[in-house]
Amino acid sequence: NNQIIVTTLETIQDSPDMFKSLTDSVSFIFKNSNSNWVKNVALKTLTRLNPDLGRKQIKEILIATHSPLLPSALTSLATLNQVEDWNLILPFLKEGDPSKISEAIELMATLNPDQFSEEIKVSLRNLILKKDPGLVALIAELAKQNRWKDFAKPLAQSLSSLSSEDTTES
Repeated sequence: NNQIIVTTLETIQDSPDMFKSLTDSVSFIFKNSNSNWVKNVALKTLTRLNPDLGRKQIKEILIATHSPLLPSALTSLATLNQVEDWNLILPFLKEGDPSKISEAIELMATLNPDQFSEEIKVSLRNLILKKDPGLVALIAELAKQNRWKDFAKPLAQSLSSLSSEDTTES
């Protein structure tokens, strides 16, 4: 029963040090379950039990940008909470689906300002240039939250351009 498996995995997540010996079993569940729900919870659990193994699985999911496990991979990435781990999303930010990129940006709002590498900030600035109103709004909020003054000019240019396009369409 998937509910029992998920409940067990969530219990393991709460005390990862006590359950380290179950890493292989959780990895097996992650790789072999037919349920995305179970796989999502297994990935989060695996990342808590063995960050290196979790990181490896997250990389594979991020490379396949259309994976149904993407939200879980991003949440698991957030639990790793390392600057170098967030750099794993760089290719995804460049090539990913705007709705998935939005999810990633929303999760970035949980990070401290010092957890953003310069590479991530450059990718975010490049996303502003794509002039997707939803992404621009999320990035503007992230820039405001982190007091990134260097985002002011590209955001202003993008917003000005978006405003004139809205006026032209109407």
